[in-house]
Amino acid sequence: MIDDIRLFWTDLETTGLNPDAGEILEVGCVVTDRHFTELAVHHEVVGHDMDHLAPLMDAWVTKTHGESGLIAECQAVRELAAGRDLVADAMANLKEFMVANMKSSMPGNNYMAGSSVHFDARWLRAKGFDMRLLSYRLLDVSALMVASECITGQAMPKKAKPAHRVLADIADSLVLMKHFARHGLAYAGQP
Repeated sequence: MIDDIRLFWTDLETTGLNPDAGEILEVGCVVTDRHFTELAVHHEVVGHDMDHLAPLMDAWVTKTHGESGLIAECQAVRELAAGRDLVADAMANLKEFMVANMKSSMPGNNYMAGSSVHFDARWLRAKGFDMRLLSYRLLDVSALMVASECITGQAMPKKAKPAHRVLADIADSLVLMKHFARHGLAYAGQP
């Protein structure tokens, strides 16, 4: 049933663009119903020895995650949980959160959503997350933004400086999705 739909707005912060060589630093997921009403929130900083990961991060990633405080948080979490596989723990915690917040166990009722969410799905798969819990379809707000720009011939306003922290980025995606839900793709005004 359509009222059983759950949207799992997912965002990751990572060491770069390559999931086979990099690591996940932060995981966020906000569950909404089909009306985009927030139902539950999951957030986890994944601990790492950041000195070991430094070679995996280019200057932009190092600067961005350093300024946001994420690098320091990852190091602090690592020091508290030495000896554990914190990426595997994060994948298990995300799965537990998603399963607990599904109204229906049918994958076709549970969608991953977000901005450029294919990126996040690719990283989750590479780190062992079982994507079969969710539909193969994704709700990608950035694709809607591209469609709107093509339809209207006008660029959507960009946020001055994205936070590059998972919960703030998910909140931005939800604002944009609610904008499209109210105005449709042909409307290019300020969200």
